Amino acid sequence: MIEIYYYSGTGFTLNAAKLFANELKEEVRLVPMLGAFNSGLTESEAENVGLFMPMHAGTIPLFCKKFLENFKFTRAKYIFSLITSGGASTKIHKDIDHLLKKQKKNLAAYQFVVTPNTFDPVFKVPLDEKTLRERDNIGQDIKNFAGVVSDRKHEIRLKYRNRIVENFVFPLVKLINHATDYFWLQNCFCANDKCIGCGKCETLCLSGKIKMKDGRPLWQKDVSCQYCLACLHFCPVEAVQISSKKDLPPGRIFCKDISTKELRAQKEYVREEV
Repeated sequence: MIEIYYYSGTGFTLNAAKLFANELKEEVRLVPMLGAFNSGLTESEAENVGLFMPMHAGTIPLFCKKFLENFKFTRAKYIFSLITSGGASTKIHKDIDHLLKKQKKNLAAYQFVVTPNTFDPVFKVPLDEKTLRERDNIGQDIKNFAGVVSDRKHEIRLKYRNRIVENFVFPLVKLINHATDYFWLQNCFCANDKCIGCGKCETLCLSGKIKMKDGRPLWQKDVSCQYCLACLHFCPVEAVQISSKKDLPPGRIFCKDISTKELRAQKEYVREEV
């Protein structure tokens, strides 16, 4: 049996986890990291564990890092990870392996799947044919990786697009983003006059930062943002913005194969009896 711990803001990582599970000829249990954390679950008894997450600014999402620092894989003999991102693979697998080594564990296998970039809110989200193909055609990479995991192979390979960028530029970007909390991004969310008060942003917010007040979303300053950006990408009228001074250009993207109900369900988890 395999347990896959996942975190997904716009659905692409959860979609990858489901596609991966369908390729395996053994029992797979999908466990939301957020739900496990919220329910007080602190330990896995599985011998085979997968870690599925998006890449944020060249490394592990802040919440996933917090989860891995507080969660124990006591009986795990084989741990693998799959990362979804719209950019280069960088060395995120080494960041994961570093956290696992604190438990005297190591990452055995790793895969990087290219999906549309949803994390960078500064630039226009590309909605060209190439981006849409990336959204819809990740099956082959996942199928190949499922074969690696099925055979319990140890395989970590990086496909460098530009070694200078990935060895020097990305580490610098990671350092700056974490030092500034992504340039104080969590203080910049707002909704413009297009807002229809539907409350979708509140129900999808993985951190619980958004609360509706007088028919408008309010980003609470005393709640830390997880930067899943679900509020931004799922807003039906693109009212959610990063700055009140200048609206973002049109364009939002999310995985159409994953329902908002599935994404909301990440907040809770009930441990199944083995």
